[in-house]
Amino acid sequence: MSDDEFLDVVAQATTLSSLFARKSVLRACERAGIDPARLRPADLPRLMPELERGIRGFLDEDGFRVAQRRLQALLP
Repeated sequence: MSDDEFLDVVAQATTLSSLFARKSVLRACERAGIDPARLRPADLPRLMPELERGIRGFLDEDGFRVAQRRLQALLP
């Protein structure tokens, strides 16, 4: 899987629309100091708090829990 494909997998796990999810992941990478072009599974523990913080306001509680479960499933 390419780096760009992995970025898309992480974005899809957020349950947000594809364009909005990708932008959210890119912003979270920036806040976490991660190069999104080199995003790897090993980066997820560092990315998760920023990503969850970024998407929380856009999802209801059930949607947020689904996103959390999907994101947790991606952890190495």
